[in-house]
Amino acid sequence: MALIHATKHGKIEDVRACLNQGMPVDGSGDDWSPLMWAAFYGHQDVAQVLLDNGANIDFVFYQDNKNAIDCALANDQTAFLEFLQKFPSKGKPTLTPHKSTMSAINADVLIHGCKYGKVDDVRMCLKKGIEADGQGNEWTPFMWAAYYGHIDVAKVLVEFGADTDHVCYYDGKDATDAAKENNQNEFLEYLKTLPLKGKPAPPSHKSTMSAIYADVLIHGCKYGKVDDVRMCLKKGIEVDGQGNEWSPFMWAAYYGHIDVAKVLVEFGADPDHVFNHDGKDATDAAKENNQNEFLEYLKTLNRSRG
Repeated sequence: MALIHATKHGKIEDVRACLNQGMPVDGSGDDWSPLMWAAFYGHQDVAQVLLDNGANIDFVFYQDNKNAIDCALANDQTAFLEFLQKFPSKGKPTLTPHKSTMSAINADVLIHGCKYGKVDDVRMCLKKGIEADGQGNEWTPFMWAAYYGHIDVAKVLVEFGADTDHVCYYDGKDATDAAKENNQNEFLEYLKTLPLKGKPAPPSHKSTMSAIYADVLIHGCKYGKVDDVRMCLKKGIEVDGQGNEWSPFMWAAYYGHIDVAKVLVEFGADPDHVFNHDGKDATDAAKENNQNEFLEYLKTLNRSRG
């Protein structure tokens, strides 16, 4: 997110421009707010602009329960702490997150409960309607129960309809693999009592295939596989990635694959994309790995757009 990037780097005019374009002053909710990043890096002038535009000084990020004061403390920004004292604050409020936020929190609680054998927490999450097979972005709850050998947790998951044959498309593993990996012999015996069908072929429905091709696209950009990249893009895979890591173009920059980058640009990639979690763009990625030829290529893009 451009606003986050500008806030981290103290680019006050860019911050103003982002806010004038209507970007939410407190961010998108999936990261620290802009004010929190300003606090962490001690940018008082940026913070003042954010506050003038309605930033919530009491904003608390639900994933770590931190606010601007915590961020300033974490990076020893004593001057910023003095700055914050000039503004009325209600202190850190009790969180009252909306339904989607609570779902995300409870999904994490479910995974945590399966890892640590917290049967009551697992049952509570499932009663609240959390998906028994997880969100699809990691091993399922049942697989984690298998890995850590929590048979009592597994039984609760099965009671709520967990798929004991689920295969994780990232690594092709199922609960049997997870249990074997951690020598959970008792759990393996428990699995034999269930009507397992054996490891099925991963389903090829559209959402799964999209996720697989998204991984292939990233892999192709890292390893310079132009044909794979073009194939994925022709299948409609998002050219700027899924937003959960560097964009394909950034990976091409990091590894210096100009031919790959040209294909991405051909399909509409944004060379200026900024990854909101670290504030980096393709230029940063290329510099990080000393890809000087790629940096020269980026200059040609800037000239052609200018």
